[in-house]
Amino acid sequence: MVNKKYESWKDIKGYKGYYQVSNHGHIRSVPRVLTDGRVLQGRELSQVSNGNGYLYVSLSSGNKSQHHYIHRLVAESFLLNDELLPEVNHIDGDKSNNSVENLEWISSQDNKNHAFETGLREANSYEFENEIVTDLLRGHHRNFVANKYHTAIVSIDRIIERRNIVDKIYKPNRAENVNKYRKYLTEDDVNEIRKIKSKSNLSNAKLSRRIGTSESTTSIILSGKRSGFKAETYHKVKKFINEYKVI
Repeated sequence: MVNKKYESWKDIKGYKGYYQVSNHGHIRSVPRVLTDGRVLQGRELSQVSNGNGYLYVSLSSGNKSQHHYIHRLVAESFLLNDELLPEVNHIDGDKSNNSVENLEWISSQDNKNHAFETGLREANSYEFENEIVTDLLRGHHRNFVANKYHTAIVSIDRIIERRNIVDKIYKPNRAENVNKYRKYLTEDDVNEIRKIKSKSNLSNAKLSRRIGTSESTTSIILSGKRSGFKAETYHKVKKFINEYKVI
Protein backbone atom coordinates (compact mmCIF):
# COMPACT_ATOMS: atom_id res chain seq x y z
CA MET A 1 0.00 0.00 0.00
CA VAL A 2 1.33 3.43 -0.93
CA ASN A 3 2.17 5.63 2.05
CA LYS A 4 0.48 8.92 1.16
CA LYS A 5 2.42 10.69 3.93
CA TYR A 6 5.30 11.02 1.47
CA GLU A 7 3.17 11.84 -1.55
CA SER A 8 3.95 15.15 -3.26
CA TRP A 9 1.95 16.91 -5.97
CA LYS A 10 2.84 19.14 -8.91
CA ASP A 11 0.76 21.06 -11.42
CA ILE A 12 0.46 19.30 -14.77
CA LYS A 13 2.01 21.31 -17.58
CA GLY A 14 -0.72 22.99 -19.60
CA TYR A 15 -3.30 22.43 -16.85
CA LYS A 16 -2.03 24.64 -14.01
CA GLY A 17 -4.82 25.39 -11.58
CA TYR A 18 -6.87 22.50 -12.97
CA TYR A 19 -5.02 19.21 -12.48
CA GLN A 20 -2.05 17.88 -10.51
CA VAL A 21 0.03 14.69 -10.62
CA SER A 22 1.74 13.00 -7.69
CA ASN A 23 5.03 11.16 -7.39
CA HIS A 24 2.98 8.01 -6.66
CA GLY A 25 1.20 8.19 -10.02
CA HIS A 26 -2.11 9.68 -8.89
CA ILE A 27 -3.99 12.44 -10.70
CA ARG A 28 -6.39 14.88 -9.07
CA SER A 29 -8.41 17.92 -10.02
CA VAL A 30 -7.72 21.14 -8.12
CA PRO A 31 -10.50 22.86 -6.11
CA ARG A 32 -11.47 26.11 -7.83
CA VAL A 33 -14.18 28.71 -8.11
CA LEU A 34 -16.06 28.81 -11.42
CA THR A 35 -16.97 32.05 -13.18
CA ASP A 36 -20.55 31.73 -11.97
CA GLY A 37 -19.40 31.58 -8.35
CA ARG A 38 -19.83 27.86 -7.86
CA VAL A 39 -17.09 26.01 -5.99
CA LEU A 40 -15.74 22.90 -7.70
CA GLN A 41 -14.31 20.43 -5.22
CA GLY A 42 -11.08 18.64 -6.08
CA ARG A 43 -11.03 14.87 -6.42
CA GLU A 44 -8.75 12.04 -7.47
CA LEU A 45 -9.40 10.99 -11.06
CA SER A 46 -10.17 7.42 -12.09
CA GLN A 47 -7.54 5.83 -14.31
CA VAL A 48 -8.37 3.66 -17.32
CA SER A 49 -6.34 0.90 -19.00
CA ASN A 50 -5.73 1.23 -22.72
CA GLY A 51 -5.99 -2.55 -23.14
CA ASN A 52 -2.22 -3.08 -23.16
CA GLY A 53 -1.69 -2.34 -19.47
CA TYR A 54 -0.90 1.37 -19.71
CA LEU A 55 -3.08 3.66 -17.59
CA TYR A 56 -4.43 7.01 -18.70
CA VAL A 57 -6.80 9.79 -17.61
CA SER A 58 -8.89 12.29 -19.54
CA LEU A 59 -8.04 15.93 -18.81
CA SER A 60 -10.26 18.80 -19.90
CA SER A 61 -9.36 22.35 -20.80
CA GLY A 62 -12.08 24.64 -22.11
CA ASN A 63 -14.27 22.51 -24.32
CA LYS A 64 -11.52 20.06 -25.21
CA SER A 65 -10.78 16.74 -23.50
CA GLN A 66 -7.61 14.74 -24.11
CA HIS A 67 -6.18 11.41 -22.93
CA HIS A 68 -2.83 11.50 -21.11
CA TYR A 69 -0.78 8.48 -20.03
CA ILE A 70 0.03 8.42 -16.33
CA HIS A 71 3.67 7.33 -16.71
CA ARG A 72 4.43 10.27 -18.99
CA LEU A 73 2.69 12.79 -16.71
CA VAL A 74 4.75 11.54 -13.75
CA ALA A 75 8.02 11.51 -15.68
CA GLU A 76 7.46 14.95 -17.20
CA SER A 77 6.77 16.42 -13.76
CA PHE A 78 9.30 14.62 -11.55
CA LEU A 79 12.18 13.32 -13.71
CA LEU A 80 14.89 15.34 -15.43
CA ASN A 81 15.37 14.60 -19.12
CA ASP A 82 18.57 16.47 -19.99
CA GLU A 83 19.32 14.11 -22.90
CA LEU A 84 15.84 14.68 -24.38
CA LEU A 85 15.13 10.94 -24.48
CA PRO A 86 11.78 10.15 -26.14
CA GLU A 87 10.23 7.33 -24.08
CA VAL A 88 9.42 6.46 -20.47
CA ASN A 89 10.28 2.95 -19.25
CA HIS A 90 8.73 0.99 -16.36
CA ILE A 91 11.82 -0.40 -14.63
CA ASP A 92 10.09 -3.42 -13.06
CA GLY A 93 8.05 -4.17 -16.22
CA ASP A 94 4.75 -3.45 -14.45
CA LYS A 95 2.91 -0.89 -16.59
CA SER A 96 0.50 -0.11 -13.76
CA ASN A 97 3.28 0.85 -11.35
CA ASN A 98 3.62 4.53 -12.16
CA SER A 99 5.51 5.58 -9.04
CA VAL A 100 8.36 7.91 -9.97
CA GLU A 101 10.91 5.45 -8.53
CA ASN A 102 9.80 2.91 -11.14
CA LEU A 103 10.16 5.22 -14.14
CA GLU A 104 13.08 6.39 -16.25
CA TRP A 105 13.59 8.29 -19.49
CA ILE A 106 15.01 5.97 -22.14
CA SER A 107 15.76 5.69 -25.86
CA SER A 108 13.34 3.81 -28.13
CA GLN A 109 15.90 1.06 -28.77
CA ASP A 110 16.67 0.57 -25.08
CA ASN A 111 12.95 0.52 -24.31
CA LYS A 112 12.42 -2.32 -26.82
CA ASN A 113 15.39 -4.24 -25.40
CA HIS A 114 13.99 -3.89 -21.89
CA ALA A 115 10.58 -5.15 -23.05
CA PHE A 116 12.17 -8.29 -24.51
CA GLU A 117 14.39 -8.87 -21.47
CA THR A 118 11.43 -8.66 -19.09
CA GLY A 119 9.23 -10.82 -21.35
CA LEU A 120 6.69 -8.06 -21.95
CA ARG A 121 7.04 -8.38 -25.67
CA GLU A 122 8.09 -11.02 -28.17
CA ALA A 123 10.73 -9.93 -30.59
CA ASN A 124 10.23 -9.36 -34.26
CA SER A 125 13.43 -11.00 -35.50
CA TYR A 126 13.54 -8.78 -38.59
CA GLU A 127 13.30 -5.65 -36.46
CA PHE A 128 16.39 -6.80 -34.53
CA GLU A 129 18.16 -8.47 -37.44
CA ASN A 130 21.33 -6.34 -37.25
CA GLU A 131 21.68 -6.96 -33.51
CA ILE A 132 21.09 -10.70 -34.02
CA VAL A 133 23.75 -10.88 -36.76
CA THR A 134 26.23 -8.96 -34.56
CA ASP A 135 25.71 -11.39 -31.67
CA LEU A 136 26.13 -14.40 -33.96
CA LEU A 137 29.33 -13.02 -35.45
CA ARG A 138 30.65 -12.44 -31.93
CA GLY A 139 30.39 -16.18 -31.39
CA HIS A 140 27.17 -16.41 -29.39
CA HIS A 141 25.28 -19.67 -29.91
CA ARG A 142 21.99 -19.62 -31.83
CA ASN A 143 20.09 -20.78 -28.74
CA PHE A 144 21.52 -17.93 -26.68
CA VAL A 145 20.58 -15.37 -29.36
CA ALA A 146 17.08 -16.81 -29.75
CA ASN A 147 16.50 -16.60 -25.99
CA LYS A 148 17.93 -13.10 -25.79
CA TYR A 149 15.51 -11.77 -28.41
CA HIS A 150 12.60 -14.04 -27.45
CA THR A 151 12.35 -15.45 -30.94
CA ALA A 152 12.42 -18.90 -32.54
CA ILE A 153 15.53 -20.78 -33.67
CA VAL A 154 13.96 -21.08 -37.12
CA SER A 155 13.86 -17.27 -37.36
CA ILE A 156 17.56 -17.11 -36.48
CA ASP A 157 18.35 -19.71 -39.14
CA ARG A 158 16.46 -17.77 -41.79
CA ILE A 159 18.48 -14.66 -40.97
CA ILE A 160 21.70 -16.70 -41.23
CA GLU A 161 20.59 -18.00 -44.61
CA ARG A 162 19.41 -14.64 -45.94
CA ARG A 163 22.55 -12.78 -44.79
CA ASN A 164 24.79 -15.61 -46.09
CA ILE A 165 26.92 -15.70 -42.94
CA VAL A 166 26.97 -19.42 -42.18
CA ASP A 167 30.68 -19.76 -43.07
CA LYS A 168 31.52 -16.87 -40.75
CA ILE A 169 29.63 -18.41 -37.84
CA TYR A 170 30.62 -22.08 -38.11
CA LYS A 171 34.25 -23.09 -38.49
CA PRO A 172 34.77 -24.75 -41.90
CA ASN A 173 36.96 -27.50 -40.41
CA ARG A 174 34.17 -28.63 -38.08
CA ALA A 175 31.62 -30.36 -40.29
CA GLU A 176 29.50 -31.38 -37.31
CA ASN A 177 28.84 -27.71 -36.58
CA VAL A 178 27.92 -26.93 -40.17
CA ASN A 179 25.36 -29.73 -40.05
CA LYS A 180 23.62 -27.98 -37.15
CA TYR A 181 22.72 -25.15 -39.50
CA ARG A 182 19.35 -25.81 -41.09
CA LYS A 183 18.65 -24.94 -44.69
CA TYR A 184 15.31 -24.62 -46.46
CA LEU A 185 14.07 -25.99 -49.76
CA THR A 186 12.25 -23.61 -52.05
CA GLU A 187 8.74 -24.18 -53.34
CA ASP A 188 10.25 -24.92 -56.78
CA ASP A 189 12.48 -27.60 -55.22
CA VAL A 190 9.48 -29.32 -53.64
CA ASN A 191 7.45 -29.16 -56.85
CA GLU A 192 10.36 -30.64 -58.81
CA ILE A 193 10.61 -33.61 -56.43
CA ARG A 194 6.87 -34.16 -56.69
CA LYS A 195 7.13 -34.17 -60.51
CA ILE A 196 10.01 -36.65 -60.42
CA LYS A 197 8.06 -38.93 -58.08
CA SER A 198 4.92 -38.75 -60.20
CA LYS A 199 6.64 -39.26 -63.57
CA SER A 200 8.78 -42.15 -62.27
CA ASN A 201 5.86 -43.67 -60.36
CA LEU A 202 8.08 -44.05 -57.29
CA SER A 203 6.83 -45.00 -53.85
CA ASN A 204 8.01 -42.93 -50.90
CA ALA A 205 10.32 -45.77 -49.89
CA LYS A 206 12.01 -45.98 -53.32
CA LEU A 207 12.21 -42.18 -53.58
CA SER A 208 13.85 -42.06 -50.15
CA ARG A 209 16.46 -44.63 -51.17
CA ARG A 210 17.31 -42.65 -54.31
CA ILE A 211 17.65 -39.39 -52.42
CA GLY A 212 19.43 -40.99 -49.48
CA THR A 213 16.97 -39.80 -46.83
CA SER A 214 14.60 -41.53 -44.42
CA GLU A 215 10.96 -42.02 -45.40
CA SER A 216 9.83 -39.60 -42.68
CA THR A 217 12.14 -36.90 -44.05
CA THR A 218 10.89 -37.55 -47.58
CA SER A 219 7.28 -37.22 -46.39
CA ILE A 220 8.11 -33.87 -44.81
CA ILE A 221 9.75 -32.72 -48.05
CA LEU A 222 6.76 -33.76 -50.16
CA SER A 223 4.35 -32.05 -47.76
CA GLY A 224 5.89 -28.69 -48.70
CA LYS A 225 6.14 -27.56 -45.08
CA ARG A 226 8.80 -24.91 -44.39
CA SER A 227 10.93 -27.33 -42.40
CA GLY A 228 14.65 -26.83 -42.06
CA PHE A 229 17.08 -29.63 -42.89
CA LYS A 230 20.65 -30.32 -41.90
CA ALA A 231 23.11 -29.17 -44.53
CA GLU A 232 23.98 -32.80 -45.39
CA THR A 233 20.32 -33.67 -46.07
CA TYR A 234 19.70 -30.44 -47.94
CA HIS A 235 22.62 -31.06 -50.31
CA LYS A 236 21.49 -34.67 -50.94
CA VAL A 237 18.08 -33.37 -52.00
CA LYS A 238 19.54 -30.65 -54.23
CA LYS A 239 21.88 -33.19 -55.87
CA PHE A 240 18.95 -35.55 -56.52
CA ILE A 241 16.93 -32.72 -58.12
CA ASN A 242 19.82 -31.76 -60.41
CA GLU A 243 20.38 -35.37 -61.51
CA TYR A 244 16.74 -36.28 -62.09
CA LYS A 245 15.22 -32.92 -62.99
CA VAL A 246 12.09 -33.21 -65.13
CA ILE A 247 12.24 -31.05 -68.26
